[in-house]
Amino acid sequence: MKWLAPGLPALVLVIAAMAIGGLPWAGISLVGLFAFIAFGANWRDVLMLIIPALFWLAVFHFTGDRRMFFPFSMLFAASLALLSKWDVTLVILVLFLLARTLQYATFKVLAVELIVAVVALCPIYFAQKKLPQLGQWRSAFAVTCSMLAFIGLIF
Repeated sequence: MKWLAPGLPALVLVIAAMAIGGLPWAGISLVGLFAFIAFGANWRDVLMLIIPALFWLAVFHFTGDRRMFFPFSMLFAASLALLSKWDVTLVILVLFLLARTLQYATFKVLAVELIVAVVALCPIYFAQKKLPQLGQWRSAFAVTCSMLAFIGLIF
């Protein structure tokens, strides 16, 4: 029953992601949120993941810029990396690259996105070694990683 409270807002995000972004957005959010909740995230942690995810979804909706899928996906990857779930983080990255491949992204674009993803996740890896209990800063690190992914799109 403890999954019910975070599960309802998560369901709203998955439905919104499917309605606005389609299957790739819904797939990333479904896998990411399921794993996040399954690994013991409380309702506050889930909301702190959903709010920035809704932001990226809204930016995509209002601009039509499908590149927003990258920071959206990186938000989930970073959130799971912060829980030291690097295997699920890798699954999110593979799903992202698969979706981008199916969208006919070029090899060069995929390579740049992969490099930016690794660079954006590095601070989390090193912060975990120095600060094992990130606590309330977890969401800030995830959002920062997502913003680094967005900045990587600009350059």
